[in-house]
Amino acid sequence: MNAVKNIVIADSSTLLREGLKRLLPEMKDLLITGEADDDMETMNVVENAKPDILLIDLHIPKLEAAPVLMALRER
Repeated sequence: MNAVKNIVIADSSTLLREGLKRLLPEMKDLLITGEADDDMETMNVVENAKPDILLIDLHIPKLEAAPVLMALRER
């Protein structure tokens, strides 16, 4: 049996986040532990949820994904 992987979804589109929240639970080894719609919220949610996987929009509002990812990596 595979270990459950925790996921955070970071995307400005509510429609996309809601769709993923309906689709991902079908995969029994994935658990959504947080979601965010901008850069600062993404960093806060990731720090609190400590996910195994981060699904992030490459063009998240207020900041591009690359600086967010670099900041998270530094923390």
